[in-house]
Parts: sequence; C-alpha cells; structure tokens
Amino acid sequence: MIYSNLEFLVAFPFFCALFWLIPAHRARLAALLVASLAFYAYGEPFGIPLLVGVGALAWGAGLLIGAHRARARLIAAAAIAALVGDLALFKLSGALPLGISFYTFEAIAYVVDVLRGAAPVERSPLRLGLFVSVFPHLISGPIMRPNDILPRLARGFRFDAATFASGIELFVEGMAKKRLLADTAGIVADSVFADPAGASTARAWVGVLAYTAQIYGDFAGYTDMGRGIARMLGFELPLNFAAPYTASSIRDFWRRWHISLSSWLRDYLYIPLGGDRKGHARTYFNLMVTMALGGLWHGAGPTFVLWGCYHGALLALERLTGWLGRLPAAMAGAVTFFLVVNGWALFRAHDLGTATEIFRALYGMRDGAPASTSLLIAGVGPLAVILAGMIAARVRPALLGHARAFDAVHGMAYALAIWVIFFAAPAPTQPFIYFRF
Repeated sequence: MIYSNLEFLVAFPFFCALFWLIPAHRARLAALLVASLAFYAYGEPFGIPLLVGVGALAWGAGLLIGAHRARARLIAAAAIAALVGDLALFKLSGALPLGISFYTFEAIAYVVDVLRGAAPVERSPLRLGLFVSVFPHLISGPIMRPNDILPRLARGFRFDAATFASGIELFVEGMAKKRLLADTAGIVADSVFADPAGASTARAWVGVLAYTAQIYGDFAGYTDMGRGIARMLGFELPLNFAAPYTASSIRDFWRRWHISLSSWLRDYLYIPLGGDRKGHARTYFNLMVTMALGGLWHGAGPTFVLWGCYHGALLALERLTGWLGRLPAAMAGAVTFFLVVNGWALFRAHDLGTATEIFRALYGMRDGAPASTSLLIAGVGPLAVILAGMIAARVRPALLGHARAFDAVHGMAYALAIWVIFFAAPAPTQPFIYFRF
C-alpha cells in the first residue's frame, strides 16, 4: 500500500479514529501491529514470514544477549551474520521484498545496541515487533534506532490536537513533494534514461536534473508522509532530510541526505572499522568501504556500487585536501550540487551501458532529441521549486521567529489539501523509488 493511494487515504482515517478510541495502551499497540502487518501484506503478502522472522530473530538475540553476557559477542555475531546473509541473498537474487534493507538494518542496530549496552533488552515481543514493522516507517524509512521509539512504545500515547494537526500538515507537505514534484519530474527522467543514446546534451541534462528532483521529492516526500502519520498516532520519527541540495560540501551533503542511513553507516560500519583512529591510509580505506557498502545497500548492480565509490572518493579527497572549504560559500554549494547531480546520473542508470551513454550525452555536446520547452518546464521546474524550498528551510527560523500554532481549523484545512493534491496532481502516481532497496 502507498500513502498517496486512494485506498490508504480512505482507510487511514478510520484506523486513526479506532486507534485513539481504544483505551488500553497494550490493545492500541496490538492494533498498530496488526495494521502494520496488514499494510505490508497489501503490497507484499509473501514477504510477511520474512518480516516476522527478522523481528523474531532480533527479539530472541536480544534476550539471549541479556541472559548470557559471557557469550554475548558470539550470540550477536551469529544473529548479525544471519541478518546480513539474508539481506545479501535477496540482494544478489534481485528479488527484493519491500523494505528489506530498512527493517534488516533496524534489526542489526537493535542487536548491536543491546550488545553495547546502549539500549536495554526489550522483553516484549509486541514492542520489538512494532520497532521493526510499524507502518509509518516500514517500507521506506527512516531507519530507526531502538532508543528512537521503544521507550515511547513503553510509555504510552496521549492525544494532542495541535500535534495531530501538525502531523496532517507534514503529511500534506510530503504528498505535495511526491505527487506534484517527484511524479511530474519522474516522467521526464524516465523518458530520457529510456533512450540515452538518442538524447542531445541539453535533453540529457534536463533528464538528470529531473531525476535530481524526483529522487528527493519521492524519498523525502514519502518520509514526510510517514512522519506525519506517526505524529497523528502519537509518536515521532526522526528527521531524515535537512535541505541536502544546499550542502556546502560532500560531507555536509551526507549530514543532510538520508540522515538515518548516513548515521547508521557511520556508527555501525565506519567507526567499528576504525574510523579515523588508525592513520590516514586506514581512514581513506574505511571511507571507501563504508560508501561502497552504502551503494550496495541500495542494490547489487554495479552502478550502485560505483555510485558509492564515487561518493567515497569525493569524501576522501575532501578530507585530504579540504578544497571545498577554501571556496566562497556560494561557489562551494554550487560545486557540491554539481557533483551530487553527476552522482545521480550514475545512480539512476540501470546498467553500465546506460550510464556510459548518459555521460557521453552530458559531456559530448551531442546532437539528438532536443529539450523542448514543455520538457524543460516539467523536468527543471520541480527542481527549482525544491531548491527554493530548501533555501527557505535554511532561513525559516529567522523568518518565522516562533513556532507555528496548530489547531482544529488548520487540521481541517490540511485534510482538505490532501484531496485537492490527490485529484489535481498532473501526473499519474509513480512507484516509490526506495521501495525495492
């Protein structure tokens, strides 16, 4: 099921009302777990045993680690090996169940944090099951840590009208990013990448810039919708994007783009590998391995791995020379954006042949299918809106000066906006990019 589909838009208000009408906290959690499994089963019924199995493995490993501290490392290693092996098996087969990368990384985070003593052992299978599978973040993140949500699930929920209204607003913002910007830009990107050999240089750049808009609007939009849903249900999911296209360096970009994955790779891979504590050569090696595996997390294809290595090389060069930091701020931001866009060209190409043709078109001054005015508007227009929004987000605290107040009137207005966006969106709903990662 997709948040912007008619089925969800009709079903969720009924579930939300039922959720808040249930008086007992444990019964609420049970209803939320059932709804989460039903949400997942609607899109991928055959993936339910795997989802439940990953949750059960994490829960059991946590209990064993807590009960047998002398063998905790061995237990954790066995559990992590099983989780990584399961993920690798599906990655290599190409038949990826929905959201497997997200909920597998969450299960690994739980096992590691319990081993380290950073999170307590969760003895409730209900709460641990929700940590892995709760539907506002199940399919497309953000990647949760145990302490992000398990304490909240233990405390209970309290309805607050202002928070509920702000959740509707966040859902509307996400839906607008997805339906009005990403889906429109996605049509242009798909048309260019479907025939890269026939694209002119101008058309290729429009296609790559359109994908730059699409992947942000699609992923950030879905995440915002999920965060809005969670807020309507009384809990908060972590921020996953912070105006990434206004970054002033590649390192800054990764602090702003898919924050939950970036921090996961740092805390559970880069730092355990040694981070920057074992000399310069080892630091650069750790960066490359971390980013290459980050690319592999997105898919087993060579373009994903090369995309990860590309960002790893950029991070290593930046760390070695500090060259971006010596540029004026505006120029550093423009160069960073240019480098990120080139990376998206590689990321979007479904194979090396497509990537080669795209880069030939981008830098070969090639004649071919031209970039019409309508293509330019549909492809670059959404990116212009996104960039303007990101710039506004960077300065919004200074503009507003205070927190926005929410009430029932705001909530009703935003609820109406959901239906306006649904029926007025110019492009048909496109599949979410991160559903198969």
